[in-house]
Amino acid sequence: MEVVFNGNLYKKNARGGKGMGGLCFEIFQYFIKKSDLDYKSLQLTFNQFHSSNKYIVLSEEDWKEKTEDTRKRYFAPVPYKNLKLYFFKRWANHEKGAKSNHIDNMIAFAVEQGYDIKF
Repeated sequence: MEVVFNGNLYKKNARGGKGMGGLCFEIFQYFIKKSDLDYKSLQLTFNQFHSSNKYIVLSEEDWKEKTEDTRKRYFAPVPYKNLKLYFFKRWANHEKGAKSNHIDNMIAFAVEQGYDIKF
């Protein structure tokens, strides 16, 4: 799978932020630049896209409460209003018939938002 978003190419299994996790992170960052939602509303918006983790977006306070191993599973923080937000790195699509296809969910969200995204 290859996806172009904001002029950047993202590929399945790519390294260095150009994989599908990086795509999901960029969609998140693009959304919050135009958003005025509060922290809890952001969590509700993004947590629904990932079936195995309900902590996709964390404030710095909530992130610090996680174990060191869990904290490594988040991208570096991004500023939002008066917060630092952490976004989950691990995104995947499951085999057919699985409960959720996380990456497809984020891509569908970007399409619904009217973002310029190409496959």
